Amino acid sequence: RKAILQCEEDPQRLYNANLPVYCLAHSLGCKLACIYAAATGQDYDGTGFVSFNNFSFGSTIGMAKEFAQSIRKETMSSTNGSGGGNNGDTTLDSIFDVAQSFLGNIGLEFTPSPTDTERLISLKLDGARIAKTRLFVMDE
Repeated sequence: RKAILQCEEDPQRLYNANLPVYCLAHSLGCKLACIYAAATGQDYDGTGFVSFNNFSFGSTIGMAKEFAQSIRKETMSSTNGSGGGNNGDTTLDSIFDVAQSFLGNIGLEFTPSPTDTERLISLKLDGARIAKTRLFVMDE
């Protein structure tokens, strides 16, 4: 919002107030943009979400573990398997497993939770806003 105000009100920029305003966000930024739009009523001429992330905290830890494993596999294949044992792999996997288990046991979660975010979107963002929204998904 601050960027929009700066563009519209800064006399040195001289942006026409009639220029369209778009929201473009990536991953967790998409979730934050939805929360902001729902809370403030901010309307854009169009919205683009790249790789919308509304995962739980535990799922995010699991995805980080998968990402680390894929990096290790690529590193091992590029060094022809001479990466030096897998003791570090086991330790890193154990750290991710403990973190995921700990989060599940204490009930730590992003606020709002994925379910609450979906409910907020369905209650606060109308069909006109949703029609102006595009989701972009990256495939492997």
